[in-house]
Amino acid sequence: MSTEEQVDWVGGNQSQPASDLFLAIDPGIKGAIALLNGRKQFLEVADLPVMAKSATKNKLNAAALSLMVQEWQGIHGLIGSAMVENVWAMPKQGASSGFSLGHSVGVCEGVLLGLGIPTEMIIPQTWKKHFKLTSDKELCRAKAISYYPLAPLSRKKDADRAEALLMARYLIER
Repeated sequence: MSTEEQVDWVGGNQSQPASDLFLAIDPGIKGAIALLNGRKQFLEVADLPVMAKSATKNKLNAAALSLMVQEWQGIHGLIGSAMVENVWAMPKQGASSGFSLGHSVGVCEGVLLGLGIPTEMIIPQTWKKHFKLTSDKELCRAKAISYYPLAPLSRKKDADRAEALLMARYLIER
């Protein structure tokens, strides 16, 4: 398996999810979370909850994320497997930016594992290759809209929601 196709599986049994609900998270301060059923139908999508870190900076709100996932499980049933995009800072981003993004990835993974949801970490190139996408967020949004026209993806800033939906679909289709 090449580095581009690498997927880390953490917890659970990869071949037998506990249910047919699939969750994916595009981490980060402007990230998103999506839930699909095994028939690839859209159930939920939302921006990740954030809280103030300082007067000018926000951070991911782990408690609110945990409550959101638990609420979705109360509505739709137990989530069988999840995927978190394993992203890192870009070369021209500062150390603070990179640390913040890494923190968000870790919070997402920790919340899901703490709730007992088997969780995979995946690099963006792997799931984007499946859909023949590039790093262009607008192409991702257009692809997600083609699959999920009723999902709230009308704004340009909904690209992270679109990516979360596509990652959840990838989790089912691969």
